[in-house]
Amino acid sequence: MAWARVHQHNVISTTLVKEEVHYANGSQNIIPETFTEHQKLRYTTLANNRRYSTSCNTDLPGDLLQKYQQVIFEKMTIDPFQHPKADRLLTNFNFDEVYLIGTSAETSMLYTGLGLLLRNKNVFVVDDAICGDGAESTALEIRKIITKGGKCITTNELVGKPSKLIGHPSAMCQKETSIKHQ
Repeated sequence: MAWARVHQHNVISTTLVKEEVHYANGSQNIIPETFTEHQKLRYTTLANNRRYSTSCNTDLPGDLLQKYQQVIFEKMTIDPFQHPKADRLLTNFNFDEVYLIGTSAETSMLYTGLGLLLRNKNVFVVDDAICGDGAESTALEIRKIITKGGKCITTNELVGKPSKLIGHPSAMCQKETSIKHQ
């Protein structure tokens, strides 16, 4: 995030929300009252951001990425393409390269990466900037994205110089990097 903040790169983020349901007056009618969010960590949120709830319309301003450095989509499922606005932004807006960083390699990153590849985007998995439930499962999910056409890079390759970020490339990325340099 610091790199995006300093270099003014756009960031598209998601956050999982769950709907709380309560019975009205003991009846069987379920009424959605509030949303309990999995709050984004402070350091993963840029000051100039626009947040979209889980509404079903696809209206997005054409200058969204010019006005806001970060767009955050609240989603009810792990697949970001289930959010109509996220799907529209990721499918129709004019950008070719996407760099995946974050958590939940086994769910959110996998669905995002594969969905973007289906939409003919160039997907780069920033290997040492993704974490999951365990090293083996994370490497497996990264391998699935690479198998379908994604590319594996490290933070050093992304920022162009050694990074102070804590993280180590998985064996999958190290293997692909060594093949690239031969």
